[in-house]
Amino acid sequence: MAAELTLAGIGLDLARIVHLFAMAVAVGTVAFTDFSMLRRLQVPIRHGWIGFLTMTHQFVVWVMVVIWVSGLCLIWLRTDFQVEAFTPKLWAKLTVVNILLLTAVGIKRFVVPRIIEGAGGTMLDLPWRAKRAIAIFAGLSVAGWSSALILGGSDLLKPVGPGILSLIFGAVYLTTVSAALAMAWRAHLIYSSTLPGIDHRISSRY
Repeated sequence: MAAELTLAGIGLDLARIVHLFAMAVAVGTVAFTDFSMLRRLQVPIRHGWIGFLTMTHQFVVWVMVVIWVSGLCLIWLRTDFQVEAFTPKLWAKLTVVNILLLTAVGIKRFVVPRIIEGAGGTMLDLPWRAKRAIAIFAGLSVAGWSSALILGGSDLLKPVGPGILSLIFGAVYLTTVSAALAMAWRAHLIYSSTLPGIDHRISSRY
């Protein structure tokens, strides 16, 4: 029995280590990519950089697969997949990871193509509809990874009920996406006003 418990403990530790390492790699990659985009707001979009974005996005998707698999291992070892043993915090984690997966799909379908369309110009040259899509999915990404880190590291949320958790993380998502949209709209207005000739170009691309 002691050997079984030891093996179970080793398995649990290994799954936890892989899970946390994958989370760290994903968050670091996303943060680096976002920082790269911010630094290149006024730099012409080149195909090499688009290739870099595509590569890092695909890398994060594969890391998320590792997060999912290691997370399922943790759930299995801790609950034996008995749904009645799932806590509100665990349901919140599953919801956040699913939203992150949907966000990754959205980035591939709606963000990357908009950036490709703007090749040759800068990020600030993109029309508002493209900036809006980028802002929405950037906000969802930041909110998702922040929520995952909070849920993974907080002990205070263990006894919290599903209603309060929904309010907390609903507020996180709403605030982050709204802030991203507000900053994108502000940048759009400032850039349009400082370059009068761009107004017609932008309006013609709606």
